[in-house]
Amino acid sequence: MDFLRNICNNRKRIIKGRVEDYMKKIFCVIKQRILNKEFINYIIFGLMTTFVNILIYDLGLKLGFDYKVSNIFALVGAKVFAYITNKVFVFNNHTDGVINLLKEMFRFIFARSFTGIVDYVGVIFLVELCNINKSLSKYILQAIVIILNYIFSKKLVFIKKEEVNE
Repeated sequence: MDFLRNICNNRKRIIKGRVEDYMKKIFCVIKQRILNKEFINYIIFGLMTTFVNILIYDLGLKLGFDYKVSNIFALVGAKVFAYITNKVFVFNNHTDGVINLLKEMFRFIFARSFTGIVDYVGVIFLVELCNINKSLSKYILQAIVIILNYIFSKKLVFIKKEEVNE
């Protein structure tokens, strides 16, 4: 009986040790890939972009513009702000030549347009087909869009020279 009890206790210790090892590995990956300076800067400047968007929108309304026109100004202003801050402060990307800069800007506009469509269609999908609350649907999609924007910005838009040469 003691022999069987020892086997069970040893198995529990081995399994517990493996689980702890896996948890440590997962935490290290999260720390390296997600909780790094680049991603934290991305979140900070994303919040600032949201503030710029709202500020321009409210300013347009106070100046007497229709809310639709104010929203267009806000969206354009926020995208320009996001492009500059992502390029300079988040991804620290330097582009050689006007042609490469225009290509980069086009990729940024394309990626943000795509995630805008994902946002728009996704909210409709969640509300109409999944019967999820309108506000909750928007929050869910914002999380998805933030992640997609980060991935697209990192892998498609602000490509580092070392990554291109690989």
